[in-house]
Amino acid sequence: MAISLTKKRTAPAPGWAIAVLVVFVIIILALLGSYIYFSVKNSRVDEKVSQLESEAFSYENKIKEKEGEVSLVQQRIEDFKKLMSGHRELANIFEFLEAKTMPSIRFRSFDFNEIKEKEAIVMDGTGPSFIAVGQQIDIFKKDPAVSRISLLSISITDEGEVNFSVDIGFRPDFFFPQTNGSI
Repeated sequence: MAISLTKKRTAPAPGWAIAVLVVFVIIILALLGSYIYFSVKNSRVDEKVSQLESEAFSYENKIKEKEGEVSLVQQRIEDFKKLMSGHRELANIFEFLEAKTMPSIRFRSFDFNEIKEKEAIVMDGTGPSFIAVGQQIDIFKKDPAVSRISLLSISITDEGEVNFSVDIGFRPDFFFPQTNGSI
């Protein structure tokens, strides 16, 4: 047998094998490209998430700070409510006197006394007659806000006017504002 030194011709690769090889290379390149693309995208998303988390943390701190401020203001409002609920409304006295004083009676002095939860006012006044002063005392006496009334002194002047001094005691709730929850 003789040895042939000529090159043997190989048959060309079938078309389907080349197509499979090309598809395989394309798939490998697509997978490699997708991996690189998604790795870059993932790192950008991680950076964005980290940035948003740090912003959220700073906002959480700001919110906690504002909650503390709101809590402090709310506590001050509650303290003010308690303080105001214990204060007397002395304006009620002046409204009372304006509504209940007869036009012919004039008061010259006013003294508010608070002794052992018994609020009272002592006033010196002038009236045209004993009858007018008596009517004025009756008007005060009939008011439900008045708990007691005493005529301390009464005298007639040279001009014929009547000077008097009266002590008026009020119910304790007269001096406290009616709260309706609006404060």
